[in-house]
Order: sequence, then C-alpha cells, then structure tokens
Amino acid sequence: MTRGMKYVCAAVGALVWVQSANAFDSYRAAWEAKYPTSTLPERMTATTGAVCHICHHPPSRDVLGNCYRMDLKALLDGGATIQQALDQLDGMDSDGDGVPNGVEATTPRDDLPGEEVGYNMGLVGPAGVDPCADIENFGVSVTNQLETPPVPVPAVSEWGLLALSLVVLVAGTMLIRLRVRPSPVVVRR
Repeated sequence: MTRGMKYVCAAVGALVWVQSANAFDSYRAAWEAKYPTSTLPERMTATTGAVCHICHHPPSRDVLGNCYRMDLKALLDGGATIQQALDQLDGMDSDGDGVPNGVEATTPRDDLPGEEVGYNMGLVGPAGVDPCADIENFGVSVTNQLETPPVPVPAVSEWGLLALSLVVLVAGTMLIRLRVRPSPVVVRR
C-alpha cells in the first residue's frame, strides 16, 4: 500500500468514526431532551466512566449493549427516528423488572446522596446487572448500584381505613350470626 493510500484510508476511517460519534451524540442529546430531569447521564459517567453506558456496557461502545439498547436498536433498524424510538420505548419495560422505561428514567432516588433522578432502563437489581447480557458479561455488575426502583407501597387514607373496618365488622357479624343461629326444630308425628 502506498503512502498516499494509507492517508486516504486513515482519513476515511477518521471520518466514519467522527460521523459515528456524532450519531451517538445526537442520540444522547435526544435522550436528554426526552428526560431533562434525569441525572442518569451524569451518574453513568461517574460510575462507569462514560455517558454511553446508559445503553452500552463498559469498557467501550464496541461491547454489546444492554436490554434498553437492544430495544432501541431494533426500533431504529425498523426505520424509526431516534425521537420516535424514544417515544415508543417510554412505555416499554426493556429490562423486564416490571417498571416502564420512562418511569425508571424519571424516578427520584433516595438511596444515593444528593438529588439523583433515574434508574438505568437496561439494568436490574441491587448491583445493576444486565439481564440481556451475553455469556461473557452475564451477572456482571455494571453500576454496583440499585437499578430497579422500589415498588411504592400505596398509602391508606383515613376513609380507606374506615371502609376496611366496616367491611371487617360486617363480615364478622355475619359469621357470628351463622354460628349462633339455632338449628331448626323438626317435629315428627
């Protein structure tokens, strides 16, 4: 290969890399516009070294991504724009933890210091593992942090407590009447 060809190959390679990086930057910008209150990009940068790890596994973007990235890639490969794909993913549960992606991205956290908002939509459990990981990365902690939001316990209002008390009282009264009721007297002739 001539010296000139080496420069051409290097220039084309650099151009492809820059365009690829710009595409990922536009994806990140679209994600941040969709979820402006989420601090997940900053947290992923602090815990894994790159904002790219919202979707990709450390150490680089070359490693297969998590469940959220797989769903995102399928929608993009199907012809959706990044905004359309993010809108569709909002109501989906990519990691199968029972919480929709949009809820995970915007749920305030009380398990971390500061005012953190957002759980990773492609990781689960107390150590942030990827349930869609390949054999090499299966069960490996990505963030070593809780990545499934706790299920909120519904509060019972005073009226709800009163209604529950009345139901228990009526049911108890009915049971007592059934047990105390005298048996019918049968007269034989």
